Amino acid sequence: VERFHLSSKRISTAFSVNGTSVPEFIRECRLEHALNVMTERPDMPLVEIATASGFVHASTFTVDFKNKYGVSPTKYREEKLKEK
Repeated sequence: VERFHLSSKRISTAFSVNGTSVPEFIRECRLEHALNVMTERPDMPLVEIATASGFVHASTFTVDFKNKYGVSPTKYREEKLKEK
């Protein structure tokens, strides 16, 4: 908002035109980051991945991850490790 000198309402409107909201966009970015970290650092604890991805609570990370990818982060990691 400050960087581009736009109002919050203007930014929200721009996102809604594309069928999303600012919080949804941020959540998607965080989940993609978490997925990348999980792939690059399979030994990193999930709590640290959640924090590094901007989630305040690991439980929120787990719920959001499962909603997007259809499996828990733990299950996802187990499946990915089997592939290697």
